[in-house]
Amino acid sequence: ILVWKVEICEDYCAYIRPDMFDRCVTPYTGKICEDYKGKSWRSLHTDGDINVEWIPKLADTGIDELMGFSPNVDIAEYRKALPDCVLGGNVHPIAVMMYGTPDDVKAAVRSCFETAAGDGKFVLCSGGSMSENTKPENIDAFFEAAYEECKY
Repeated sequence: ILVWKVEICEDYCAYIRPDMFDRCVTPYTGKICEDYKGKSWRSLHTDGDINVEWIPKLADTGIDELMGFSPNVDIAEYRKALPDCVLGGNVHPIAVMMYGTPDDVKAAVRSCFETAAGDGKFVLCSGGSMSENTKPENIDAFFEAAYEECKY
C-alpha cells in the first residue's frame, strides 16, 4: 500500500538532552521511517530550537523531509547536516514576517533560496506559521520574493 506522506510531529525533540534524543527520537522516529521506506514520503516537523550539534542526529532517523524547523538556527546548518533531505523553511515568523519590513522579508527569502535551494530540495515557508498580526505587505513581499527567486 502506497501512502503519499507520513508526517511525524515531534516538537519535543528540540528540547531534550542529547542522550534522550538518542534513546527516544532516533529509534522511534527511525522505526516509523524504516516501516515506510519505499512506501511513503517520510516527513518530520519540529518547531523547537534544536541545538545545532544535534542536527546531524536527524539524518539518523531516515527522514526525507524536515518541515517547520526553528528559524532561530541558520538554515545553512540544516543543509550541511542534511544534504539529501528536503528542507521546509525558514523565514522567521515573528522577527521577520511580523516585525520586519518588506525588504527584510525579501532578504530572508533570498537567503533561504541561496543557502538551501540549490539542489531543488527546498520548500519555502515561514518557520512554523504566520501570526495573525503579520503585516499584509510582508505577506505580499514573501510571495513576490518567492516568485523572483524560485528557479525550479
